[in-house]
Amino acid sequence: MKEKEGFISNPLEWKSPSILASVNIDPTRYSHLLIYQDYCQIVVGHVTSPSIDKSDAATILKELKGLISSFGSTKSKLSIVKYTPTTIRVGRCTLLGKSGHDGLVRALELYVADGPYPKNVPYTSKIDSGSEIIVKERVGEISLHSWWHFKRYIFGSSLSMIIHGPYEIFSFGFSDETIIDKLTEAVKCLIETDTREIKIDVKPEWPDELNLRVFKQSICGEPAVCISTDTIMGNQRSLIFIGKESGVRFLKFLKKAKQMGNK
Repeated sequence: MKEKEGFISNPLEWKSPSILASVNIDPTRYSHLLIYQDYCQIVVGHVTSPSIDKSDAATILKELKGLISSFGSTKSKLSIVKYTPTTIRVGRCTLLGKSGHDGLVRALELYVADGPYPKNVPYTSKIDSGSEIIVKERVGEISLHSWWHFKRYIFGSSLSMIIHGPYEIFSFGFSDETIIDKLTEAVKCLIETDTREIKIDVKPEWPDELNLRVFKQSICGEPAVCISTDTIMGNQRSLIFIGKESGVRFLKFLKKAKQMGNK
């Protein structure tokens, strides 16, 4: 077969490198360390750092442990790393405060020592004004992550949910607990049937309060479930999960969020 002009026959197919582990750095900042066979990368929100090999990781780890005694004034040997008294910056990824420092130290220690790596377990926290759940989810077979964040406040019966997907962020505050039940039923329906979209009516407390939409779309050839308001605005939509297994875990997350009010 004669090749067409402008096209080159290439039998090699590029495959995304497999992730050995994903270690939480600071769940409250949606940051984690992705560990591959020959390198690791820091991820903060939607931003990923340059690749870091074992030698560079050991250098960063040594410098981090010296930051406390030097009040954050250590200058890194690596051009991609910058330290200030309150931040650690690796490439375009910024980690803040003691939680970012300590979390990165723990994650890099695991990487340099080749594990053992923890399983991806939910992060839960009791705070003075209520409680919260934060879960990091690997979505689909591709290297995407989504954070599911639910917070319940003691005063005013206020609730909030943040879905921090690999592309966009969905943030929604509400006080009607039945919203959790409605979202659960909507997600179940999308997983188990051919339904493409479900609207969730929200009892308005303010004139401009928006209803919710839960809908399916295809991402990288897999069925994905997303959430948004009925009027798309900035930071008001996000990918929840890809695939049925991840969807089942999201339903368990919602069940745990509902149970937080019964404790």
